[in-house]
Amino acid sequence: MDIGSVTYDTRVYDQSETPPDYTDITPVSSGLALGFTPTAFLNLNFNENIGITVRPYYFAQIFSEDLTDINAALNPNTWQNDEPDEYDSETFSGFGVDLKAVVSF
Repeated sequence: MDIGSVTYDTRVYDQSETPPDYTDITPVSSGLALGFTPTAFLNLNFNENIGITVRPYYFAQIFSEDLTDINAALNPNTWQNDEPDEYDSETFSGFGVDLKAVVSF
């Protein structure tokens, strides 16, 4: 079981300007990201001190998230023309791989 949170930050500026600070556009309803990650480990040791660890995984978020406020902040002139059900029930799931070098002293 994985517990975390997601924040959304953005900034808009011309390339000729000094970049401004990021603005937090995280919706109030966004807070807890709860999911599960089945995984398997593969440790490859080349000698006593050096090796690599490979961890393929699949992350599945349990609760959906409403991204309407984020769409409105990123697309202030066009968001109202988008279909609401495209943004009101998003879950972030997918495959990934962690690859780590292992060095023992």
